[in-house]
Amino acid sequence: MLGEGNEGLSGWVIAGVASIIATLSSTVAFLFKLRESQIQKQIKGLQDDYDEVKEECKILQAKSDECIQDREDLRVEIARIKERLPKE
Repeated sequence: MLGEGNEGLSGWVIAGVASIIATLSSTVAFLFKLRESQIQKQIKGLQDDYDEVKEECKILQAKSDECIQDREDLRVEIARIKERLPKE
């Protein structure tokens, strides 16, 4: 009699444990997907920032090249002016 009751109880215990494990597995999977989507959003934001900085870098490099060219042009112009000045 005691053995028969235990078999029914152990079935319920096993079903309860299986239900708990299934619930925990679902929760972990949900949290993993949630975290993964948050990481993807962060990566997208970083990629956008990178693209913006890269574009700004191209603009600054073009301005730097222009300044270098202007400096060379001014050196040539100064040399020409010095040639025109009377020598002491």
